[in-house]
Parts: sequence; C-alpha cells; structure tokens
Amino acid sequence: YVTFSPIFPTTSHPDTKPVGLDVLRNVCHHATMPVMAMGGITPSKVQGCLNVGAHGVAVVSSILSATDPIKVIQEFNAVIPGL
Repeated sequence: YVTFSPIFPTTSHPDTKPVGLDVLRNVCHHATMPVMAMGGITPSKVQGCLNVGAHGVAVVSSILSATDPIKVIQEFNAVIPGL
C-alpha cells in the first residue's frame, strides 16, 4: 500500500496544502496498489475517503491530540467497515 496526504488540513503539517477528495479519487483510480488516505482524517471524513476509492485511512493527530484518545479510537472503529 501507499499513503497519500494530506487530504484535509492537518495540525501536524499546517503549511502543507490539502489535496482534497477529487485528487484522492484520481490517485486511487490510477494507483496500482491500495491507497491509504492520510492528513486531517477525522471519523466524519472516513466515509468520504472510502467513497472515492481509498483502501483505508491512516490517522495520527486526531488520536494523539485528543483529550480522550480512547473515545476517538472508538469513533473511528464505529465508522470503519470491518473493525
């Protein structure tokens, strides 16, 4: 697999311009391996990434910067198919 980022604005790389879902869709369409969306991923943004062809998501800041990381992990588990 390959990670592709940032899809959305992210606190870990604030000076990096997010590419958005349209670019992610194009990358997923042309990639010869599974694409993992990364960058600014929150539970509410997971389905959009999957809908445009991402194989999954990679998450860092949403969990590490959360005041309740366990709750955020549970929220991700609720929206990611197969978990």
